[in-house]
Amino acid sequence: MVITTKKGATGRPKVSFNASWTGNRISNKVKLMDAYEFVRLQTDYTASSGATNFYLRDGHTLEEYRNVESVDWQDRIYRDALVQNYNVSLSGGSKSSGTNY
Repeated sequence: MVITTKKGATGRPKVSFNASWTGNRISNKVKLMDAYEFVRLQTDYTASSGATNFYLRDGHTLEEYRNVESVDWQDRIYRDALVQNYNVSLSGGSKSSGTNY
C-alpha cells in the first residue's frame, strides 16, 4: 500500500476514487526438454566428463525414459492472475482556518 499526500486547494471537500483491473497470463513459455531428452543430455555429458550418470544406475536404460511422463514446471509455477489497483484521494480546505488537505 502506498499513501501519497499533497497540499489541497481551498474549497469544498472533494473525494476521488479510481479503480482498475487487469489480467495477466504468461505469453511465451520456454520450450523445455522432456524426460528422455534430459537423460540423453546427461548421458552425453557424463560420457565426455567421466562422471557417473545418476539416471542410468541400477540397470536403467536410456530407452526406458522415452515414455516417462514429463512435468512442465512452467505450468505448475505460472498461473493466470487478476491484478487490482485502487486509488482514493480527499482534498479541500477552509479559508477561515487556513487549512488545506
